[in-house]
Amino acid sequence: MQTCYVLLDIKTKPEHFQEMKDFLTDAMPTALSFEGCQGVDLVENLDEAGNLLFWERWDSRDHYEKYYAFREASGVLEAFSDMLTEEPAFRFFESYDYPLNK
Repeated sequence: MQTCYVLLDIKTKPEHFQEMKDFLTDAMPTALSFEGCQGVDLVENLDEAGNLLFWERWDSRDHYEKYYAFREASGVLEAFSDMLTEEPAFRFFESYDYPLNK
């Protein structure tokens, strides 16, 4: 099985940045325990205040989409979106085998 990588790019309103970090701290255990989640790295852009990137690893895109639907149904994403300056940007990647060195 190949891993699905999800790159989520969000830009937080300056007045909500600490609130966003607190929100993510509370939300992360649920994400990490969701079926199919292999892990999540969250990084802060050093050159753009309020810009956060999530690098998520899932068993499949279907697993991620089930997680996203769960979050959407709970109303969490609506509260989350009020803290952003623009719509989140999602990108999906799949790993593949290739020779690094020959």
